[in-house]
Amino acid sequence: MASQVVSYEVEGGTEVRFEIEPTDEWHQVGSEQIVGKIREAVAPAVEGARAVLEQV
Repeated sequence: MASQVVSYEVEGGTEVRFEIEPTDEWHQVGSEQIVGKIREAVAPAVEGARAVLEQV
């Protein structure tokens, strides 16, 4: 595969760019996919917090 330049933005609007050589296991993802994974990961904690708040 050909090398590819990828980038992301950090605080203050600074854009970080670097060149990678993708492998067969690498695939590009968008922020929608990442947000979905984060929601799945925190769901148990959110449900626990709701249960506690119902008791208060």
